Amino acid sequence: MGFENPDGPDPAGPNFSQGYITSLAARALVWIKADKDEIGLMGFLAVGMCEVSSCEVTVKAGDRVKKGDQLGIFHFGGSTHCLLFRPETKVTFEKKENDEVLLNEPIASVGGR
Repeated sequence: MGFENPDGPDPAGPNFSQGYITSLAARALVWIKADKDEIGLMGFLAVGMCEVSSCEVTVKAGDRVKKGDQLGIFHFGGSTHCLLFRPETKVTFEKKENDEVLLNEPIASVGGR
């Protein structure tokens, strides 16, 4: 759509589409096997946005991680991420789309809290 703009494409356009940016930008995927069976295997997909040229994974296969542990590093700017769960994992969202989310505030839970 940006090419139809007489001023040219919007250079920030990729930032507005998670689907687009997660398929084209630099990415890193970390698989995590949770101790709780109701969570099981999940994936953390790190996505480097715009000027980010690399996503460095710092954990190795067999490492044990807990909430707050570093999984990797983004280099050179902005980023986003998403969590991937198995279809049978029951995720309950506590926030709705466009709700404000404060730092360290939960947005969803699995198997109750």
